[in-house]
Amino acid sequence: MGRRSMYRWPVGTMLRNLPHNPSYRQGLNSASRSLTTPVSGPREPLTGWGYCPRLPSWVTAPAVDACRGLLHDAAKWGIAPHSPDPVQHEIIHTMRQCGTNIRLKDRRTSRSGVA
Repeated sequence: MGRRSMYRWPVGTMLRNLPHNPSYRQGLNSASRSLTTPVSGPREPLTGWGYCPRLPSWVTAPAVDACRGLLHDAAKWGIAPHSPDPVQHEIIHTMRQCGTNIRLKDRRTSRSGVA
């Protein structure tokens, strides 16, 4: 319940999402449907395979269709998650994002002699 209070998730929304246990394929298909849905912020409980990606409002319709197509193709081809466990998958995904960010920042700052 710590996350519920920290992110102020409504009890009803959290309870509705607890039994929600989609496969990775279902998660990818769900992500493709929510690309243009506005972000509801931290009041959206994190369930399944992580937060669904969202595109900014200025993205063109062909770009949205291309992103949807890529997510549908990944689901159709059976792309494997980082781990069969959704929580471990999200942890590995987050670690990879952090590693990428650190590497990019190192490249930018090392030119100035900052390590």
